[in-house]
Amino acid sequence: MRRAAVVLLLTAIALAAGGCSGGSGNGAASGGSAGGNTAPPPIAQPAGRGTVAVTVKDALGAPAGGVKVTLLSLSGLSEQLEAVADAGGRVEFRDARSGLFSVSAEAPDLYAAVYNRTLPAGGAIALDLTMEPTSGPTGGTLGSDFITNKVSDDGRTFEFTLLLADVADPRLGPNDPWGNQDVRVVACVPDPGNDLPRFHSDCVSGPDGFDAGYEGQAVSITSLDPLAAYIPARTVSSALLLDQSASVIVRDPADDRLYAAKYFLGLAKDDSPVVLAAFASDDARAGQAGLLPRKPVTVFPIEDPKFTGDGRSYFSTVDQLASLEGGAAPLFAAIDRMIDFVYAGDRRETNAVIVVTDGRDDSCGGRRACRDAIDRLTAKGRAAGVQIVTVGLGGAAAEPDYETLGLLARFGATFVARDPKQLGPILGTVRALLQDMKPTAEVAFRIQSPLAGTFASGRTVIGTVRYATTCPFDCEYAEAPFVVRVP
Repeated sequence: MRRAAVVLLLTAIALAAGGCSGGSGNGAASGGSAGGNTAPPPIAQPAGRGTVAVTVKDALGAPAGGVKVTLLSLSGLSEQLEAVADAGGRVEFRDARSGLFSVSAEAPDLYAAVYNRTLPAGGAIALDLTMEPTSGPTGGTLGSDFITNKVSDDGRTFEFTLLLADVADPRLGPNDPWGNQDVRVVACVPDPGNDLPRFHSDCVSGPDGFDAGYEGQAVSITSLDPLAAYIPARTVSSALLLDQSASVIVRDPADDRLYAAKYFLGLAKDDSPVVLAAFASDDARAGQAGLLPRKPVTVFPIEDPKFTGDGRSYFSTVDQLASLEGGAAPLFAAIDRMIDFVYAGDRRETNAVIVVTDGRDDSCGGRRACRDAIDRLTAKGRAAGVQIVTVGLGGAAAEPDYETLGLLARFGATFVARDPKQLGPILGTVRALLQDMKPTAEVAFRIQSPLAGTFASGRTVIGTVRYATTCPFDCEYAEAPFVVRVP
């Protein structure tokens, strides 16, 4: 993995610098020769020892007792010290080598690290580490409504531009995923095996029963830095909307979405408040009642729903949601209500409804009626200045509805958690993205289909972008879903 490769590289450099002496191998004495082959003086290395005290908290701010903490000294030959945090999340390394060092804390699905600190000889340093959720890199795409696209005359070639956002894995360390230029669109082939009980478009959605494959490549990549070091974060009002229908019992059996909700809510501040909501309704066909106190959507606190900068005040409410799962999924009605709530609420520079869902709506009717409902919602959100951010809930049970997720987010952004444990890192990235503190990449793609007329106006292209995240060391790859309508 990348961190191991970095350690090996730094060790090799230290050995080469501190362990080599003498002549050049051509018979010259170490003191010099007429040919000028004088051995360079040894590089001075920091000497002595010092103390590094570390306090570790988990992603929700509680002391992280029992986690492994590692200190890696990088001056001279690398030296590694390990210890387990006590019940208060504390570790003290009293015999750490002075000079450059890094510290990391690791637990299942959590990680934190501090890089390139310097310990003075005989000195002491205190560090606080707050662990972040981690479960492998993934990515998302920003709304595509305002990007210029182009179709060839025969309808076989489609050129479009996406804005991509990376969800970094903190275990991999600092990384610029767009610097290596290894970004591509995954070739798509329709799968007839998922067309029951009703037809499902995998690659290009058009008239009922239509689908067509394609392949393509990236044409150009431009990394977009929001200059986060120079400008303050944008203020954001965020409504977090959670699916509480029966589908989450199968898709999220461990309730990872509730842990992720706590992580997201805990990031709230007075200038960037949040509100919590959940949706479900009675399912007449299955004879199953929705368990939320208000349907189709409940906004919390029930007695006085409002935005707050104290997101931790919602933690007990989130815990109660674990026993309030069941019923149908009135997705569109819930988003509609939340657009109204955000528009009338504590508005900031950016205002958004962030919905965790598999993209299924049980009440909109047939396919055409559902698409019309989506169009009405996106138009309403745009007119109100409220972005819709969809976070697709995947899992082993079934794939989410990528087309619905992408179409809802045309004025916003869309991400997909193929494993529910990815929801925490994704929601953290969504917050940074809304605050304009997250670098993105503008990538132009060209895809081609063997079938003339594939990319007819009004059809929807559904696909995946794949990109490398940790090259030039051992490459790891992440994927981001995209949905683009043909103009």
